Amino acid sequence: MLLHILLASPFVAAFLLALIPGRFLRASLVASTGLASAIAGFALFIISGLNGSPIASDSISWFTLPGTTATVHYSLFADGFALWMVLLTAILVTSVIWIGKTCAGERYKGFAALVFLLEGALFGCFLASDAVLFFLFFELLVPPAALLISVFGGAGRNRAAILFALYTLLGSAPMAIALWALATWTGTTDGMQIATALAAIAPEKVTLLFFAFALAFAVKTPLFPFHGWQAEAYSEAPAPVTALLSGAMAKVGVFGFLRWTMPIFPNEVVEYGTLFILLGLATVIYGALVAMRQTDIKRILAFSSLSHLGLTVVGAFTLHDGAIFGVVVMMVAHGFSAGALFLLAGIPERWNGTRNIFAFGGLASQSPRFSLLFMLACLAAVAVPGTLGFVGEFLILQGIWQTFGPIIALAAGLGAILSAAYTLRMVQAMLFGKATSTGVGPEIRKSEMVAIFPLIAILFVLGFAPKLVLHSVESTLGQAPSSVANAIPENAPNATER
Repeated sequence: MLLHILLASPFVAAFLLALIPGRFLRASLVASTGLASAIAGFALFIISGLNGSPIASDSISWFTLPGTTATVHYSLFADGFALWMVLLTAILVTSVIWIGKTCAGERYKGFAALVFLLEGALFGCFLASDAVLFFLFFELLVPPAALLISVFGGAGRNRAAILFALYTLLGSAPMAIALWALATWTGTTDGMQIATALAAIAPEKVTLLFFAFALAFAVKTPLFPFHGWQAEAYSEAPAPVTALLSGAMAKVGVFGFLRWTMPIFPNEVVEYGTLFILLGLATVIYGALVAMRQTDIKRILAFSSLSHLGLTVVGAFTLHDGAIFGVVVMMVAHGFSAGALFLLAGIPERWNGTRNIFAFGGLASQSPRFSLLFMLACLAAVAVPGTLGFVGEFLILQGIWQTFGPIIALAAGLGAILSAAYTLRMVQAMLFGKATSTGVGPEIRKSEMVAIFPLIAILFVLGFAPKLVLHSVESTLGQAPSSVANAIPENAPNATER
């Protein structure tokens, strides 16, 4: 029952917000902030009581997939991995809702409602245990995200929204066909039952199905060369929306690799894993090199996000226990750091009307509170010791070294070195560069500090206590390196029905 309430809560929040008359802007602000905080608190309550054991909802027969004998079930499953993704999303949404008035203005109610709908779709992706149910939520991510970009974004918002929608929908189309084929051949849409039934299917067919799933997740992450939508969407979307896209939605791609692709297609993951490791390495290096050439702060952060998530894909396909632990830790760390940085990036843009980092010289003396938060967020982003990102990157690189040797590990580690280079360049230009007449801006607002500071604080708290993340995921990540979700929700021996 708890999982049903958790999944429904963002959709209920959007509905309640829609009941408030548009002219009552203050009421919309108070209601949306309270609802977002309550959802985050509920997610924290569930994960704090998990104690390493997965939980599952009752499996409810929903409908028979047309043309097949497979019945789609409304069934939810959560372990530490899924719930950390849910908690990350809920906390980011709270910050985005809190700070969203700056970009939405009088249209705030519509903005907040779309954010809640996006949150609900993200929750569904992380909690669904039926493959078709997961896919429905996976596709449901597109409308609210595209509308947030096209309605509240910058001058190129329409093109960015169209690119995002086209890439996502075209990338997931083969997965839709693959799901129908799977249901036809196996008679089920439950992920673990599919994995067992595929043993009787011709290997060449299974390979095609594997690549159909992998393509959808490669576009969503995104991986090079499927990243054409990302820089446009991230730079044209308003900063709070970009914080949510990069901090939470991008995690669905990596989550899909770990939760669905690897358990369903373990043989294909072993056979073709090297291909995705090479794609991940290309993404790490390409993203970092392009970030170094950018002067637009949001494009720097966009390509930085591309590079960091490439490393998580490399870690996942090592099939090394320690590296997979590191992937989960890094996903949490990157979610909070990217969210904080994109929220911070929107503040000087609002002051000066530009995103060029060389137009903000001298902010350290002009806006010391903003500069302190920005510096701390950058330190967390480059994974200095004492932050959660350091733990994640260390575990991933250690796993790569032990699996593939020092050459591949050094290639992956190059991304961390380049990350420090372009981040320090950004910090020097914005905070300590030569002050300009257009670079003078007011100090960060208290409301913005309230929204952003917790994201940064979490990174340092968990950096010194990473066991809070690792302990809650070790029961489902530490057993089989090729399978993160290695239990059928309905039949899992460690699952508790709620």
